[in-house]
Amino acid sequence: MSQVYVMSTTMMEELTLGGSQKYLAHQLALLYRFLSKTTTELHRFKIEGEELFKLVTSELSTYQILTVDTQETVLEFLSHLNAVLLRCLVLPNSISESFSSVVS
Repeated sequence: MSQVYVMSTTMMEELTLGGSQKYLAHQLALLYRFLSKTTTELHRFKIEGEELFKLVTSELSTYQILTVDTQETVLEFLSHLNAVLLRCLVLPNSISESFSSVVS
């Protein structure tokens, strides 16, 4: 779970600092894979992550760069996800059982 937090934080930094968006769709797909396997409160991010993946893939294939609106949407998604991930990392005992199958 900490690796997911690091990846999403890195994605936020790249978007905020104007870094490469080349691998953003791939990174969203990895996040989606993790989210689809969890049974915790992170599971609610699965649908939004899937929708974002489709939007990002479409824009990158058409424009080679994301629109400002899409960048803001992705940043908002990642910010909310990070808040929940951080809470889960700080309170691991309450959710550790839910992630045992995801981590292994």
